[in-house]
Amino acid sequence: MSPSASPLPEFSRLLRVARRNRNAPLTFEEEATPEEMEKLVTLMDLLSLRKLRFSGSLTPVDGGGWHLKGDLGATVSQPCVVTLAPVQSRIDRRVTRLYLPGGEIAATATELEIDPDEDDTIEPLTDSINLGLLAMEELALALPLYPRAKGVPDPEATRTETADSRENPFAALAGLKKKMEEDGD
Repeated sequence: MSPSASPLPEFSRLLRVARRNRNAPLTFEEEATPEEMEKLVTLMDLLSLRKLRFSGSLTPVDGGGWHLKGDLGATVSQPCVVTLAPVQSRIDRRVTRLYLPGGEIAATATELEIDPDEDDTIEPLTDSINLGLLAMEELALALPLYPRAKGVPDPEATRTETADSRENPFAALAGLKKKMEEDGD
């Protein structure tokens, strides 16, 4: 590896799209090995990761690009943010990306009136698409931010219930004022 080359991610599946037959969709089905899942557990601070699978297809689009539609599935275990008990979650996520040559991104963005810097479904097209890296990104985005074990109350729900159950302080003052006026008569 050259000094300027970056190391491959923990889960890497390069699909070479340059010079591919553009008359039919390309299908893919990738599954992480146990070793790759262990690396992802460490990277994403998980307790465990099972059955990381990413499958779908790439369809050719005008201008030399590819439209990716895929499904990501995984079972993860994270520590509860309150008790640290394991919390298991099933991740099922639909993934779409539009890979376009550099000049086509600007043209397509103008036609569709979108900002390519803010639309994260448009990607620059290179010779290869790293399906593993895309799966890692989508898994990281799909993970629950604050996993909670069963029976652990959500502070937002508790706060809302408390706020709703309290009497309006102005209503209490109005009641007190009315009582003082009645006593004064």
